[in-house]
Amino acid sequence: MNTYLDNTIETLENKIWEYKKFPTILIETCHNARKKKIKDLSLNELRTLLTQDIGIPYILPSVMEVLEKDLMTDTRFYPGDLLLAAVSMPETTWQGNMETGLRLKGMIVEAQKGADWKVNGKMQDAIAKFEQLFAK
Repeated sequence: MNTYLDNTIETLENKIWEYKKFPTILIETCHNARKKKIKDLSLNELRTLLTQDIGIPYILPSVMEVLEKDLMTDTRFYPGDLLLAAVSMPETTWQGNMETGLRLKGMIVEAQKGADWKVNGKMQDAIAKFEQLFAK
């Protein structure tokens, strides 16, 4: 059975980005990730696409699957960098994904009850702002 996981963001959005010389590695990473099947995206590519607001409806289920296994997943930079990317998405993005946002909030609340929950100030601030989106 062919699912969205077997497709690329380009195919799903029906928008092909032309290849050209890229001015930054970030742009090149995003361009190349859009051409990969969703199921083949690396953790780092998922995080990068989240931070750049690319293909969110298609990658968010995969991101949630990773976070459900380990909320503090380290994609490249530090433990929790995927979580930080997710909670830092714009409010408008979360408004279109309320059910998923509420699920993520529940996961965070549960994790915060644990004795080993330790995050830095930047992460605490981002989580607090994220949680406010769903406090209404």
